[in-house]
Amino acid sequence: MEPPLLATVDALAAFAPVTASVASHGVPSPLTWPLAAHRERAAEAAIARHFQAAWEVTASLRGGEAGAREALDGLVTTALAEMRADVAERAGQKLLSRIAADLDRLFHAPNGLEILDGTDVDEATRARVVRHLHAINGLLGNYDAFYGQLRPYLRAGSRVLDLAAGRGGFAIAAARRAAGEGLSVEFVATDWCSTSLAIGRAAAGDLPVTFEHQDALDLRNREPASFDVVTSTQALHHFRPGQIAVMLAEATRVARRRVVFLDGARCPVAGALVTAFGSVAFQDGVWARDTWMSFRRFFVPEELRVIARLAVPHRNVVSDVVAPGHCRVVVTAGG
Repeated sequence: MEPPLLATVDALAAFAPVTASVASHGVPSPLTWPLAAHRERAAEAAIARHFQAAWEVTASLRGGEAGAREALDGLVTTALAEMRADVAERAGQKLLSRIAADLDRLFHAPNGLEILDGTDVDEATRARVVRHLHAINGLLGNYDAFYGQLRPYLRAGSRVLDLAAGRGGFAIAAARRAAGEGLSVEFVATDWCSTSLAIGRAAAGDLPVTFEHQDALDLRNREPASFDVVTSTQALHHFRPGQIAVMLAEATRVARRRVVFLDGARCPVAGALVTAFGSVAFQDGVWARDTWMSFRRFFVPEELRVIARLAVPHRNVVSDVVAPGHCRVVVTAGG
């Protein structure tokens, strides 16, 4: 049964004008300004230290050499750990930045587990939490924002591979948007969970979205440049830094135009606001706990830049923040 405040998830639409205004401007993190310069310098230093090794490792990976994946994973894990230690050292030289660094360290929980990541969650609970997540994504305009990031790279007949897509909420929303524009785009939503894929197929109806079982970290079953765009939304925080690097390298090989990865940006203020609103609206303790943990597991754009630059050192990479509060990684593929 839905909580009294919201008889149905559709009732959230009443809040859309307010949340859309907030989402369009994003939620600034109080940790960004004091740490931005330190993160930028630490990121560039980490990239410079490991760039040559990354070039050699990724060449081995593209050549299919044994052990290359593990080597890239280890290299990126080391580089990101060094970057974070460097940020803490640089921030410690000034009071405000030291306080910000300490707060970020206390907030950040890179190894925290979400309840839905477990294997013992009953399907009714899983379905309820995912339904509430879908409602929040619609309310905050996340799906529209993600589609806006893909749209410049879509043409008539484009094929989009969506990695770690779960039940394909974004792929379905994007396919509906494209169809509304009269744009013929095929989406292939992939995940490791067969149950999620089955639910996605039922929800997609006649939309041009297919659902396939796929390990996001191993795309060797896909031909090079077989998709125009490869994307992943709201999934990166479920992977270790080294795994994200492997995922980016694999995606870049498969993409013809761009790789566009999007995930939340680590921010305690946004996390508190979203979790508090959803807690009142849904009265769902599992959703609230997992949402709060997600915000604590998110990366910041400078961290993702280190991962991406070392994962695909032969490509142009952009890593920044886009409204309403997401990290964006774009890799130029092909050519």
